[in-house]
Order: sequence, then structure tokens, then C-alpha cells
Amino acid sequence: MTVMTLPALPEETFQRVLCVVAHPDDMEYGASAAVARWTARGIEVGYLLLTRGEAGM
Repeated sequence: MTVMTLPALPEETFQRVLCVVAHPDDMEYGASAAVARWTARGIEVGYLLLTRGEAGM
């Protein structure tokens, strides 16, 4: 399996972020530190959840 790494986007180049995930808790487990950093810097963060998470534990 090949893993591709994208270069970091400088935070001063964007003002809004849309996080698209399959399940409601995916952002908390996968990228909560990034979201905390962005919101602390005044960047607007929105989530698009593709399922309701009703099949979770």
C-alpha cells in the first residue's frame, strides 16, 4: 500500500475549513487537534457528516 502525503497548507492562506467525514465521531478521533488549533486562530470550521451514526456503539 502506498501512502501519499500532501504538503501542509499555510494557515494564513485560508479563513474557513469544511471537514467531511463519514461518522459523527471521526473528526474527534482523527483531527481534533487541528480543529482546536484552527478555531483558536479564528478560522471558521464546519462539519459535513455523511451518516447519523445510529449504528455506533
